[in-house]
Formats: sequence, structure tokens, C-alpha cells
Amino acid sequence: MFEALIGEEILEFHKKNGTYTQGGKAIDTTLEQVSAHHWRATSAGTTQEVFIHHIDRAKHEVTLSINGKKTTIHIRSRMERLLKELGMEGALTPKIDSLNAPMPGLIHSLHVAEGDEVKQGDPVLILEAMKMENVIKSPTDGTIAKILVQQGASVEKGEVMLKYV
Repeated sequence: MFEALIGEEILEFHKKNGTYTQGGKAIDTTLEQVSAHHWRATSAGTTQEVFIHHIDRAKHEVTLSINGKKTTIHIRSRMERLLKELGMEGALTPKIDSLNAPMPGLIHSLHVAEGDEVKQGDPVLILEAMKMENVIKSPTDGTIAKILVQQGASVEKGEVMLKYV
């Protein structure tokens, strides 16, 4: 079982014997891939043009357009639903409160300051290792609480470089 959340609407799907059902009724839909991100879905004689803009596997979200109308769908598993009902949302998401050096090296430059808001994937510093500059990105959304390194400093593998709030 999984749920698709579209805005405030929740659609619940079950898979039984290789067939999906919604509301107890089998879903009779054919999908045709037109191109890499373009699909055509036909159900009950109605055809929908579906274009997939972005898939965020970490957030379990798909941003797509159906007949030109763009929307984001959140896919929620049975476990996520149960945790929400128990008031434990986010219990499956590990809490990241620091950024450790992935390898020994030299801090070439810092791209953040204490108090800065960052998003997952934002570049936070450049670590020079084996004569290569490596862009180190934030592993999480958050606020930089403390910077424990400075430009020109050496770091060892596993050393804490940044702390998040």
C-alpha cells in the first residue's frame, strides 16, 4: 500500500496480484512512453499527457505536468502513514548535526558563515586533496551553527568541519 498526496487530496493505492487498486476498484490504465520524460496514460477512454519534470527520491516527491498542469505528488508508504498517525513524522530521517571531512586535505575556501541558512546540496567549502579541489556540499537543510575550520587549515578524514543547528 502507498499513498499519493496531491495538495490536500490523498489517494490510497493497493497492489494485489500485480494489479493496483484505488478505492477497491482495479485501475485499468495503459502507459506509453513517448520520450525520456514524456508519457501518455490512457484510462477509461481518456488520454492524459504526462511530463515528468523532477524526481526527488530523498523526499519521495515527483514534480510533473498532467495535460499542461504542473503539480507535485508526494508518495507516502504505509510506514510513513503509521508514523504520522502516531505523531512521529520524520522518525525515519536521520538527524544530521555536523559535516565531517570525507578525506584528509586542506581547506581551500569557505562558502558559508555562521548563521547562514543552507539547503541540502549547497556548496559549503572547497577541500583540496591530492592537488584536486573538491566541492563539499551540505548533507542537509539547516543553519550553520559553528564553523570549526578556517581557510588554509589541514583536516583529517572524519574531522568535524561544521556544526548545524
